[in-house]
Order: sequence, then C-alpha cells, then structure tokens
Amino acid sequence: MKWTDAEISILRGIFPSASWKLIFTALPDRNRSVINQKARACGLAREVSKRAPWTGAEISALWRLYPASDVADVEAALPGRAFVNIAKKASALGVKRQTLGTRTNKRHIHPLVRQLRAEREAHKMSRKALSKKSGYHINQLLGWELGKTSPDLRYIC
Repeated sequence: MKWTDAEISILRGIFPSASWKLIFTALPDRNRSVINQKARACGLAREVSKRAPWTGAEISALWRLYPASDVADVEAALPGRAFVNIAKKASALGVKRQTLGTRTNKRHIHPLVRQLRAEREAHKMSRKALSKKSGYHINQLLGWELGKTSPDLRYIC
C-alpha cells in the first residue's frame, strides 16, 4: 500500500521521539517493519534513550559495595542500574567480587584436602603442576579444593 502525504507528515513528526504504541495508533495500517523502512527512506532515526552516565556517587558506591555486598544491596544502592550493567562497569573499573575466602562455603572440604591446598600454595605450586605430579586431573583437584567432590581416600597409601 502506497504511503500518503498525510502519513509521511505524521511519520516525520512523531517517529524520532514517540513510543511505538503512539506510532501504531497514528499509523494503524502500518507495521513496524514498513514504518522503519519508510523512516529510513525519509532519513529519519529514532532518538535512542541512552542511560545517564555514571555519577561520581554511583562509582563510589560501586567501589564500596560491589566487592563484598549482596547483589540485592548493590542493586538497591544503584537504582535504575541492572546488576549485569553494574558488573560490566565494575569490570571496566577493575573492581572484583571477593571469592572463596570471604564468601561462606557451606560445602565440606576434607581436612587432608585443606592441608594439600595449604602445602601447594606454600610451595607456590599451581594446580596444573600438582596435577602432573599426582596423576589426578586438574579439574579433580579443583573440585576437591572447592568442596564439590571428595577424593577416594581408600587408594592413598
């Protein structure tokens, strides 16, 4: 169906800033694809509503809360920011979440595995090096250290 001059005039007037609901109300016989196509042909573009830039107060709150606070607390301190976007900003700033040592690990880790890890770290040995020496796969060692799995101690002499 051919565009009328009245429709093109309406499109030029509302397309850049109006919601799609309003555009569809003003142009009821047109779908989104056709409207976008005609707008492009007319040289029109939607005004993209970008998120406001991060303020100093928000960045300060991010540095203070992101490393150790609950996700809900971080989101509450930064209203209007999704946690995914908060995490991206933290990554860009080099702010890291605290892990293992500061978060509560409710899994049981065998005392011998704790000792093995302490010795490995004391000797500045990587899991990969220990894996080669012990014959156990690196992922097995990681699982033991995180408490996800336990070694079968019947075979240790």
